[in-house]
Amino acid sequence: MKYRPEIDGLRAIAVVPVILFHAGFESFRAEYLGVDIFFVISGYLITTILIDDISNDRFSIVNFYERRARRIIPALFFVMLACIPFAWMWMFPAQMKGFTDSVMAVSFFVSNILFWFESGYFEAASELKPLLHTWSLAVEEQYYILFPIILVLIWRFGQSLVFWIIAVFALTSYTLGEWGWRADESARFYLAPARAWELLAGSLVAIFSHQNGSKSSNLLSALGFIAIVSVIFAGNKNASFPSLDALIIVAGVVLVILYAGPGTLVAKALGVKPLVGIGLISYSAYLWHQPLFAFAKIRLMEKPSDFLMLCLSLSSLVLAYGSWRFIEAPFRDRQKVSRKSIFRFSLLGTVVFVAFGISGHNSKGFETRMPDSVAAIQTEGKAASPKCLRGQFDECKFGATDEPHEIVLIGDSHAGRYALGLKDIFQAGNASFYAFVAPWCAPLLDCIATVNINNHECSPNMTETLIDVSQDEKIKVVILAAEWSNYTTGYRHESKHTAYSFADGQNFSAKGNAAQFKMSMKATLELLLDRGKKVVLIDPTPEYDYHVTNTLAKSALYTGVPQTKAISFDDYFERNREFFNAISGLTHPMLIKISVANMLCDSENCKPYNADGLPLYSDDNHLSILGLNRVAKHIYQAAKP
Repeated sequence: MKYRPEIDGLRAIAVVPVILFHAGFESFRAEYLGVDIFFVISGYLITTILIDDISNDRFSIVNFYERRARRIIPALFFVMLACIPFAWMWMFPAQMKGFTDSVMAVSFFVSNILFWFESGYFEAASELKPLLHTWSLAVEEQYYILFPIILVLIWRFGQSLVFWIIAVFALTSYTLGEWGWRADESARFYLAPARAWELLAGSLVAIFSHQNGSKSSNLLSALGFIAIVSVIFAGNKNASFPSLDALIIVAGVVLVILYAGPGTLVAKALGVKPLVGIGLISYSAYLWHQPLFAFAKIRLMEKPSDFLMLCLSLSSLVLAYGSWRFIEAPFRDRQKVSRKSIFRFSLLGTVVFVAFGISGHNSKGFETRMPDSVAAIQTEGKAASPKCLRGQFDECKFGATDEPHEIVLIGDSHAGRYALGLKDIFQAGNASFYAFVAPWCAPLLDCIATVNINNHECSPNMTETLIDVSQDEKIKVVILAAEWSNYTTGYRHESKHTAYSFADGQNFSAKGNAAQFKMSMKATLELLLDRGKKVVLIDPTPEYDYHVTNTLAKSALYTGVPQTKAISFDDYFERNREFFNAISGLTHPMLIKISVANMLCDSENCKPYNADGLPLYSDDNHLSILGLNRVAKHIYQAAKP
């Protein structure tokens, strides 16, 4: 196969924005678009090699997997090995257990499936997973388990028919992705069936080029290049995969590969030495960047500065050059490393990493590594929340379950935490309550939410639940709890992660949230109070811009003193200003307001830990059992019919 330097230049265009985006420079729309480029390139190159081998009757599945092993495994295993000492020093048991699970999954190239299973509302932050980026390698290797065999089997039917068969496969895969993001957004992102169309697009280019020879067009190659660059810098940052952006960027890569022949402007631009150089080390650069970023964030007490992240980005390129020169290149040289040696190396590495992974999983992340003080913080800060879905109230009854249900708790994940805190108190008082908990859903009429990680619509389920509860004569008390400031501002801690609408649901923008929230709150309370329900309205919980449990544990581990920064009452009220404005004029004999801040804060500040340095929160906004114990008894007293 003739070497094309512009392909390496294209790899550089893919990997640099990915690194900078993950470093926090969000001018780049590269969360997955860089990977899209890699997939198309990979499909093209591998299929070109396969076609050449098949056409010349020298195809061997053993040779194929040998090439893949030489290309992928040595650098990957080296980076994984380099991660282990830092994970051992800096990761807490829950993080370490997740890391060891990922080490096993990566060894078998199924990490995409693991991360799909782990995705969810209370999942560990993706930016703290050193091997998260290996999902794309898993997708590729799963593709290459089947594709060579399929290509050999259908090649006898002629190239024209092969092209259309693969085109049908690509269309099917794209359709699965389109359906998948509506049914399960994390599945369409991580799983190979929804991603294969990008690799198949590269395969189609290879077949077309084999049939028609190389082409050159300044116009078409420039159009493809412009499409790639424009989407990376100006794409829709909230688009779900597969999006129009993904289609455009895949089409752009196809045009560049097809028409950026020698002498074209795009080939000259992509063939400059700096880009080609980065392209040559792009695989190692991709491997190094995520562990560097993740371990920096795990180790530091504060969020890493932009300068540090830029330095780490440059470091990933330096490390990439080293691993390319001293690991990738030697292992790809058959004169230096024989077939038997590469297979033995791959098997031995897999055995070692799987053994490490099993040990970490069974020991719960080697939890005995931690000092007792750190272990106590981690234990008290464990997250838990019931999953109470509409239509499953029988599974969400708490307290003395034989008693008639007169109390209902409704809200988002904060209500879920209160359910855990209240269950023992209700049990002791021979009382019970039902809970309806829906993450990211305010317990208000006509609240519609769009969440980037889990697109869903709260209404009509929440609206129907409130109406049903208001009409149920057996229910005497309704407790409403939520992370209220999410719904007035449309985001948490300036992350722009979520947008809400309380009107017609056509414009998911936070601009009108405050006014719409006030109307929805008023309507919801009137609905319940007019039906004779006692309403217990729980004020917002103070929130922090860091993970409380992990930060306390880091402080205890590194300094011996578990402490974190507090927030002032002024900060608390500013964050929740619109909530308090919305309820300030709402009074009723059957409306009881519970001030959480008064139970968690002193006269000036709110500290997320108690006098013993143990966390009152399990993350940045959800209360731990210790925190719930401060609040739950007051809610119980207010809620008793």
